[in-house]
Amino acid sequence: MTEPALTPEQYVEQAGMACPACGETRFVELGKTKAYGNLVELTVWCNECKAHWLDVYTLSGYENLVQPEEE
Repeated sequence: MTEPALTPEQYVEQAGMACPACGETRFVELGKTKAYGNLVELTVWCNECKAHWLDVYTLSGYENLVQPEEE
């Protein structure tokens, strides 16, 4: 097994815009998402080297709340 092109920290620094296995930036595609409470996983794969992995997102809050006016 070869060393990945990016560490998890480098992958985050690049905003998930490069394949962590080969470093390719043009051929990463998104797949299915799964939500588990405050966690979301997104399946991602690279068309260049055929690697696949999970992007992991955690809930950090909310923005732009609009509530209906009381009648």
